[in-house]
Amino acid sequence: MPKSAINETERYNLRPRHRIGLLRFITVVILCALIARIGYIKLKKGYEYELRTVLQSVSSGGTQQAIQPSRGFIMDRNGRQLAVSETVYNIVLDIKVLNDPMYTKAEQGTPSVKEKVINVLSVLLERGADEIRAIADDPANANRNYYILERGVPIDKWQTIKTAIDEGVDYNKLLGAGITTANAKAFKLVCVYYEMQVLRHYPRGDFASQIIGFLRNQGAAWGLENTYDDQLTGVSGRVFRTYTSDGPITEEKPAEQGKTIVTTLDATIQEYSKQAADDAVNVYFADHAAIVVMDPNTGEIIAMAQSPSFDPDKPSDPSGFTDKALEEQWETLTENERLNAMYDMWANFSITSTFEPGSIFKPIVVAAALEEGVISPEDTFYCAGYKMVLNTRINCWVGATGGSHGEQTLEQVLANSCNVGMMEIVEKLGRDRFFQYRNEFGFAEKTGIDLPNENAASSNLIMYSLDQLNPVELATSSFGQGFNTTAIQSISSFAAVINGGYLLKPFVVKQITDADGSVSETFEPQIIRRVISKETSDWMREALQLVISDSGTGRLAMIDGYNIGGKTGTAQQATSEGYASGGHRLAFVAYLPVEDPQYIALALIDNPQSGEQGSTSAVPMLRDVLQKLIDYKNILPSYAIDGNPDANSNLLPDFSGMPLNDVIESLNDLGVDYECVGNGNTVYRQFPKGGVNYSENTLVYLYLSTVEEEEDEEQPDLGVTTEPSATTDSSVTAEPSVMGE
Repeated sequence: MPKSAINETERYNLRPRHRIGLLRFITVVILCALIARIGYIKLKKGYEYELRTVLQSVSSGGTQQAIQPSRGFIMDRNGRQLAVSETVYNIVLDIKVLNDPMYTKAEQGTPSVKEKVINVLSVLLERGADEIRAIADDPANANRNYYILERGVPIDKWQTIKTAIDEGVDYNKLLGAGITTANAKAFKLVCVYYEMQVLRHYPRGDFASQIIGFLRNQGAAWGLENTYDDQLTGVSGRVFRTYTSDGPITEEKPAEQGKTIVTTLDATIQEYSKQAADDAVNVYFADHAAIVVMDPNTGEIIAMAQSPSFDPDKPSDPSGFTDKALEEQWETLTENERLNAMYDMWANFSITSTFEPGSIFKPIVVAAALEEGVISPEDTFYCAGYKMVLNTRINCWVGATGGSHGEQTLEQVLANSCNVGMMEIVEKLGRDRFFQYRNEFGFAEKTGIDLPNENAASSNLIMYSLDQLNPVELATSSFGQGFNTTAIQSISSFAAVINGGYLLKPFVVKQITDADGSVSETFEPQIIRRVISKETSDWMREALQLVISDSGTGRLAMIDGYNIGGKTGTAQQATSEGYASGGHRLAFVAYLPVEDPQYIALALIDNPQSGEQGSTSAVPMLRDVLQKLIDYKNILPSYAIDGNPDANSNLLPDFSGMPLNDVIESLNDLGVDYECVGNGNTVYRQFPKGGVNYSENTLVYLYLSTVEEEEDEEQPDLGVTTEPSATTDSSVTAEPSVMGE
């Protein structure tokens, strides 16, 4: 082979070997350079990068944390706070990560990160470093990523801790070492987090507890807190935290505060009612007492108080109970007895507890009979002290002592609360129409009030069905015995008697507002239906004033200068064992002023154990509230009082004995409407009586006779034939029970 050919071949074979060696050399050089770089990084930057690795390992991809919204306020109608929210924070420590070697080892004579965290928290939380260190070193906490180090931290202290987490602090300056460097890097708290907590507070103690409600086990458990939970809750926010080589980055979506509930309650009138209920329980040793105050023209609940009650800030703590006897006995009670006692106080007595209404139901029957035309205002009724219905003797409340009311006008039947007169009236009305009006007035259905757990009081066990209304049941139903109702049903139906005939839906919330104060929802009065005519209602409104007069059963509620109407009521309460063991429920309904009612109120005393066993015990209880309400609202008097310069001077003349034509002319001049009752040319009696204040809404009833009749007729006796006794105003001959007053 030619030499030149060999040389060419060798040259060709040597080139690959030369290239491979060169590549190997370059690779070795690069590897050496990388190793040297890694060593340099490990030596100079290893600690910093290892810390970043730990940070990233805490949450791969970042974390997010919910922000609890501030719960909306609950206010009274005048803007006074009934329920408020306070934002505080829990400080959380991640002990497991804090004990990682990356945080526990010290570098170059400086404290470890763990030690720095402990020292900074000690200063910011004002707690001993040894205490915090013991928590972090406790083997029982070694694997805990979530340990609440401190609860309820206020906003100002939380803000300082938040700054230390997000921006860092000058460690040496904070610890008082006196070493500061202009370009010193801030130390950021690691493994420390916070969570927002909203605390609910009720600044008025046991004020309207059953209406407002309370929070329990992180949920709305009672009252308005329950009914309007969605509006009060607000919208949760979020904190998003991601980790980069430059440290954590935090983004926040703020929470939206809940809406504010503006109630129809007047805090001042509520306090008056609450005090009266407390006093009644203490004086009469009653199981319960309650007062409801309502605007009869709108259905707004102005007050709804009861006793015993509780402090909603501590609903399960006996120190918050108004029943001090229960507080003293608490430790001796079983768990079941404690639960029953608490639920009894938590329940809204006026909407959940049912009772036989007694005589406060009588105006319903009279209004129905007038509306149907089966009786008229000039009708009279005779009370012999009892009435035989089939083979059953049913006493009037004065019949137990042999008394009777004798001959009575329709107004006197109401003023004297005559059971016999009522049985005569319901007999004329008949069971079909009685059943119709009882239901129309709302006694067989829920009122729809915007509070939870309303009792319908409509089942056959506590409300007669039509086929159960036999003669005896119909007779006793006429004076409110033999069936049950609730306080809210009773006051709503009574309001329909005197407000023009409208059954209204009662309500306790009038507005919902946003956090900025703008109104998002308004609740207007709702008419459920019209039950009776204006003419019937006007007559009833005026006639019921005689109940609260010198001769009426509600005379202890009289307030000089003011026309007040109403009805007293006493009823035994049936149990499974009958009436003998059921106790009494004493009731009184009143409204004022008669000429244009602005307020109607219902007082109840449940099963009093001492004091007067009659409705008179409920009358002064409510009178005290009405007197305070008059003073608070500066309600003008209905008629002049001697020495009272503020009394209205529009006094109605006394027309008794005057010719009808002259009376009509005078009333036309005054601009007052009138209605004639009976036949004749002379006015022998009028209602309202002369000397009371009148307004453009006053309707005067003129009772007529001929001149000859007027000469022979005596002025009707508006008093009872037998003076009622507070302790003997009821009689029970056989079941069903017969009560009245």
